[in-house]
Amino acid sequence: FFCVPFYTPLKIFMKVLVLGASGATGNLVVRQLINNNVNVKVVVRSGNNKLNDLRHNEHLEVVIGNISEFDLIKNAELINDCDAVVCCLGHNISFKGLFGKPRMLVSDSIKNICNAIGRSKKDKVKLILMNTTANMNRKLQENYSSKDRFVFSLFTLLLPPHKDNVE
Repeated sequence: FFCVPFYTPLKIFMKVLVLGASGATGNLVVRQLINNNVNVKVVVRSGNNKLNDLRHNEHLEVVIGNISEFDLIKNAELINDCDAVVCCLGHNISFKGLFGKPRMLVSDSIKNICNAIGRSKKDKVKLILMNTTANMNRKLQENYSSKDRFVFSLFTLLLPPHKDNVE
């Protein structure tokens, strides 16, 4: 009897770029990939020490910088040797994180990475976008109650990052 698994192990990827690696979700994604012997490249802001315990890990490559400030050339360099990009970007739950700049961190970064992927010489680069709660997927025509729609609208009006997460 021969059994074939229904999933494709991540080990087939040579390298995965993780954006938002120092956040709560991104940190877990990085650790899970490394635990599965996947090579990981991360972008972290200067002075961030969230992944310091992994700094000598052979599967981790750290790029210092702010993804929202990278141009097309820098983004192309980031993905040049990657087979997948996992975006775990989000806004910090602080006054600056909620109301400061960059206002469209997630959507602008994804657009920039997609442009870089489009201009790359690689045949395929998979893009995985970690989504947010309180997001209606209009393409799937999800139905929500009028109360839910009202609350989602309030989020969009009162919390600027929510609009970014939905975009």
